[in-house]
Amino acid sequence: MNSCQTNPSPRRHNRSKAIKNANASVGVEVYGVGVMPSLRRFLSCTWNNNCVIIKAIIPPIEEPLIAKDAYQILGLPENASPRRIKEQYRCLVKRYHPDRWPDPAGRLKAAETFRQISDAYQTLLPVVRQAGLSLQTRRLNALYDQGQTLYKQKKWTQALVVFTEIVAIDPAYKDTLTLLREARRRHQTLLTLYTEAEQCLQQRQWAAAKERLEQIAQQDPHYRETSQKLKRAKRELVRQGFLER
Repeated sequence: MNSCQTNPSPRRHNRSKAIKNANASVGVEVYGVGVMPSLRRFLSCTWNNNCVIIKAIIPPIEEPLIAKDAYQILGLPENASPRRIKEQYRCLVKRYHPDRWPDPAGRLKAAETFRQISDAYQTLLPVVRQAGLSLQTRRLNALYDQGQTLYKQKKWTQALVVFTEIVAIDPAYKDTLTLLREARRRHQTLLTLYTEAEQCLQQRQWAAAKERLEQIAQQDPHYRETSQKLKRAKRELVRQGFLER
């Protein structure tokens, strides 16, 4: 009998037998399942008891460059102008282009440096593109980024101020009107809850004040004096419970 002969493949629904996880690699144990040629370079195959164990070879994921590192790679200060960035990039890619290095070792090293320079320039490309924009467009872009940051941080009142400024300059700028309406709605909700909470505190209705202040803290923890007044309401509730015993 031929030693390379294997047992017949079982039924289709039994082809995938198990999923394994070993050494941070994902392995799928299958019977008689072929692998596409385009995927073979990503897989490691071994045999075990007449079945092939296929493990995915996961390449390391490179972290994206930050602007500070990109400036260092290009040999520039962080306050370099867009024109200086472009000039330095052109100079470096011309110097380290692999075709300018005849020996294989030098070409390999130059290729790696060339890749780092290209990645650094791609990181700083938004800064370079700003040079071709008008002063008003650059201001709108900066305000929009600031407003989005405040919006994601749930700082509705500050976001409302920024989006209102953008609309005053250009009402049709991106989706500012949509964000403005949502920030205004959230701000109005917070204002209503805060006013009711202050009234409850004045009337010594600690439980009602605590409920409204907690709702505010969920939407915007930094809204006015919510944190301090919430602590006061909780403290008074504890004291009230102690006195009622």
